[in-house]
Amino acid sequence: MASIETPRPSSPETAKLVRVASEIPPLSAFHAEGDRLIGYVAYGLAIEKGLGTGSDAIERLRGRAVAELADHAARTMHNRITEIQREAVAAHPGMRRQPMGFLAAVVANLTAILLTVILAWLAIRDSALIARMTVIVGG
Repeated sequence: MASIETPRPSSPETAKLVRVASEIPPLSAFHAEGDRLIGYVAYGLAIEKGLGTGSDAIERLRGRAVAELADHAARTMHNRITEIQREAVAAHPGMRRQPMGFLAAVVANLTAILLTVILAWLAIRDSALIARMTVIVGG
């Protein structure tokens, strides 16, 4: 059967971390009502920095934890907004209609010329048509 070995601090950094962790108050000292996340971050900062154990030190760490979390939230929100903007810009060209091609432009112009010629021919052929058109147009 395999034996379980207890890890021993072998490096000076590990020994310092173990010493600091033993000097830090328990995690429950960092919690306030409804602010568990702030307490966890403050506890992590206390272990990372090896700061004092007084109640004012805990409050400073809680304040720093609030600032760190607010900064993280602002960065995350800004990055997400930038990502949404990039997605919108990338999707925008796909939503537009294709521009009119050369052949379609030629056909549209020929149709307009043909309609103009037909209306001119009708106007020349029937002089009363001009009077009716002016009444319709409002002239």
